[in-house]
Amino acid sequence: MTAALILVVYALAVALLAPPLLARHWPSDRVPRLTVTLLQVLTCSFLVATVAAGLALAFTLVEGLSELSPALDSCADQLPVTDHGSVGTVLGHLGWISAALLSARLLYCLATTFGTARHRRRAHSRVLRMLATRDDELDVLVLDHPAPACYCLPGDVVITTGALERLSAQQLEAVLLHERAHLSGRHHLIIALATAIRRTIPPIRLLAYAERETRRLVELIADDAAVAETSAPTVAAALAVIGTAHTPSLITI
Repeated sequence: MTAALILVVYALAVALLAPPLLARHWPSDRVPRLTVTLLQVLTCSFLVATVAAGLALAFTLVEGLSELSPALDSCADQLPVTDHGSVGTVLGHLGWISAALLSARLLYCLATTFGTARHRRRAHSRVLRMLATRDDELDVLVLDHPAPACYCLPGDVVITTGALERLSAQQLEAVLLHERAHLSGRHHLIIALATAIRRTIPPIRLLAYAERETRRLVELIADDAAVAETSAPTVAAALAVIGTAHTPSLITI
């Protein structure tokens, strides 16, 4: 019971306190990579703590499970509600049922999120094979479209003829560096994980905050990679030409 209480307190503290504390006091824009990692740790630990709390209740309060270990059985006998009472039994069963349901929900969200994203990317790739042409010099797929846009799919960067016409050589380099930073950082997987976790328990503010910040921060990471090889004014000018179309929408959910 003590372990379950500690886990519940931790899960509640992270869920309620982490978003406002990070938003007000954490320099996320200065350390985007570290922040993305921190958000992954917080959200995953929240889910693990929630599932573990349910299992701790089950192993302590469900008759038969607590008897698997002398230590668990001793703990159960000292609690105000025990595995021999109706209240303790109900709490124990609620614990393992909630742990099982949350685990199943998480696995379902992971499978559907990654599966849907993979299906969409494959469908889009099939369309690109028919409509786009490869530029071997730039190592990109060129789509004949007047709107300036650039995005990436795992393994490929796609750019429109409109973007090639409007971007200078330096700006084009910055845009391509931005998109290739997404590919090298496997940002589509990071975003998919954050999305799947958010879908597991949508009302939890921490999970929604983590997904939103992850999407924003991977853009900063890609911008930083482009700035490191070119310059901040060049990247800013390139993004002004591309506008919001530079966002790698095809690798997100």
